[in-house]
Order: sequence, then structure tokens, then C-alpha cells
Amino acid sequence: MLSLAFFVISMRTSEEPINLLSPVFLIVIALLLYVASTLFLYIIANRLTAREMEQYWGINHVSNILTNVIFAAAFLLFRFQKKNPYPENAAVDFTRFPDER
Repeated sequence: MLSLAFFVISMRTSEEPINLLSPVFLIVIALLLYVASTLFLYIIANRLTAREMEQYWGINHVSNILTNVIFAAAFLLFRFQKKNPYPENAAVDFTRFPDER
């Protein structure tokens, strides 16, 4: 009970709003979606007949495709949100030491 009180006291409100389109949030949502949609399918998979397996295995396909689409969106968001301070075509001078640059 005491640890719960310390936890509540140590919680602070964040000044930053939650960004629902952050790449990390999208990856977590994709993983939760996949696990939640296929958990019971994998649990009962060995008890299903071949006909039932064909009927219900579409759930796995749809959740897998949706998860991969969300992963791709997260990676693209990360790529375009990341500010690159150096241009990609910048020439690097290896003739000088780092302190002399």
C-alpha cells in the first residue's frame, strides 16, 4: 500500500500532449492489435479441424497484413520526422583530425 502511495505521489502531469501519430505509439498499437486478434486463434488451433482452420485462418492473414501496414507507416513517419542535420551528399574530409574540422 505504501508503494502505491509513493507511485501516485511521484506521478507528474506531462506538459507535452500525447502524440497519437508517433512511430513508437504506432508500433505498440500494431503489436497489441496482432496479439489481441490472434491469441485465441493460436490457443485453439490444435483443436480445429482442417475445414475450421481454413475458415478461421483468415483472421491471422488480415491481422498480419494490418500489422505490417501499421509498421510501414511507423517507419515512414520516423524517417520523415527525423531531422537530418547533415545533407546526404556532404563530402567528408578524412585528411584532418576531428579537432581541426
